[in-house]
Amino acid sequence: MTQEQLSKYQEELISEFENDVKKILEDISTPSPSHILYHYTSFNNFSTRIIKNREFCYTDFRHLNDPTEVILSTEVLLKAVGSRKDKGGALERIFWQPFLDFFPAMLKPEDFEKVRHNFDQIDKIESSIYTLSFCPKVDYLPMWRWYGDDGRGISIGLKPDYFSSHPVVEGDRSPRPIYTDVLYYEDRVISVIDKLCNSAEQKVTNLIKFCQNKEVSADDFQEIATSFTRELHNRLVSHLFPLMPAFKHHGYQDENEHRLYYLECKVTYKPEYNKPPTFFPFDEIPVERRGTKNRKPIEGICLPYIEQKIPFIRSDKFFLDDIAGIWVGPCVHFDCAREQIIKLLMEAGYDIAKIDTEEGIKIKKSQAPYR
Repeated sequence: MTQEQLSKYQEELISEFENDVKKILEDISTPSPSHILYHYTSFNNFSTRIIKNREFCYTDFRHLNDPTEVILSTEVLLKAVGSRKDKGGALERIFWQPFLDFFPAMLKPEDFEKVRHNFDQIDKIESSIYTLSFCPKVDYLPMWRWYGDDGRGISIGLKPDYFSSHPVVEGDRSPRPIYTDVLYYEDRVISVIDKLCNSAEQKVTNLIKFCQNKEVSADDFQEIATSFTRELHNRLVSHLFPLMPAFKHHGYQDENEHRLYYLECKVTYKPEYNKPPTFFPFDEIPVERRGTKNRKPIEGICLPYIEQKIPFIRSDKFFLDDIAGIWVGPCVHFDCAREQIIKLLMEAGYDIAKIDTEEGIKIKKSQAPYR
């Protein structure tokens, strides 16, 4: 058996894996919404960022109100994969154990420090997920309380076309938001994880059998297995990582959340390897789109307050015509708020003759019984 034959077979296995992934993700991919989705926010954020700057801010997942955000889905993934590791044998040694070392290290630097000795080339792993939340309910009292500045904010409705304007184009690695409906129970998440892992496991098994049939020496097999599993790890991680923000604790299911999110994972190599950083699943988010904001102290609660800088990224600019409607919170004087909103839209270049028309932006007062 020549090296060329072996390389060709490995390429075939990787290609088969990617074809499997495509079918699996097509089965569970979330189609763009067919209805308006609403983002609840403060009036200040609405006026200064959304209307004046025509951008949304996506918040780092570590600073959301759900402390289990992403961590919970990672635990579900590790539980699903852990049962495979427990089977032992060559698959555990050359594939699943390294995978279980690597995946948690993507999200928690302290976990990478524990397994650094297993990754001779890698110096550091940095990753984050930035999310923006929406709700299908237009005038929903709990959302006013939790996210609409306790009834003093704004609910901005975006047309379905806005969510379908960020397609994933094969070969294009520029940062883009991914759309998903949030899942609140783990059964479906585990089903997808199992299918992806089954495919990866089968490819490793096929390579082991191939090498045994061709009587590859132990030393050559070790080199082949290390190279192949590293490539397969990277691909499996790049497909599993985007699933992490799609699952939340069932205690939040009444929010019926839909979200857009950006992913960023940067792998920095040790200087002696002279390799540029690797980013997946997309390229680096540009520095000019990054920012931080201060977390406000909670009023009326006697707790020590340490000011925090919360990382966020700015979205691409959107068109005012993407807005279907603007709802004014139940605790706001509607006439004054409407006047301000019209002024903001006019200053932003919107044709005010279109306000409250069928094709334009409708400005409405919340009917939620709240004060």
